Amino acid sequence: MVKKAVRRLGVLSLGLGTFAGAALIGAPASNAGETCHPGWFCLYEKANFEGKLQTVSNPAEGTCVSTNMTQEDGTVRPARSFYNGASMSQVYFPNGDCSGKSFTFSIDAGANLPDAARSFRLFTCESGKVCFWEGDSFNGTKATLEWSNVCTGIGFGANSAWNVSSMGVTTYAGSYCLGANAVSDLPANTQPYSLPRSVNRFKVM
Repeated sequence: MVKKAVRRLGVLSLGLGTFAGAALIGAPASNAGETCHPGWFCLYEKANFEGKLQTVSNPAEGTCVSTNMTQEDGTVRPARSFYNGASMSQVYFPNGDCSGKSFTFSIDAGANLPDAARSFRLFTCESGKVCFWEGDSFNGTKATLEWSNVCTGIGFGANSAWNVSSMGVTTYAGSYCLGANAVSDLPANTQPYSLPRSVNRFKVM
């Protein structure tokens, strides 16, 4: 078992997910739940869901959404608040293409955005499952697996993961789930992680 779990802030390379085009809507928003329809991911020009609204309708798994939007004065600047009605989880990045040295996992359905937020990756992992992605920013080939007491192959080299199961698991790189091959522990019901190196197997801690 690896004693130290990977940290939330992971080193990331260029995201390979879909980069979303966005529609612009000029209506002001005092209540995000009223203006951001179910299935939409919404960005607002101003804090507290005010100003021009920019939407991505029914985004696909792995979609990358830039926070840049054309403001009411015609300039392009990052949005100041967001609302996620797309039934997906999100992490945000300091660059506009879902790349950068670190990311932050946000559990809020909607909130004001920090200055560092320049793009969002939208993705899912079913409750009770352990999910792995080939890319290190929750992009590329995805595997959704049950936790297991036996050494289980992922099917590819995974570089990001999310354990939404009730059991902590350890990830491994190699042909066997042995201590020398252990890479990272993923605690039960934890946040998404960018792994320090590629893994291809896992089992319960």
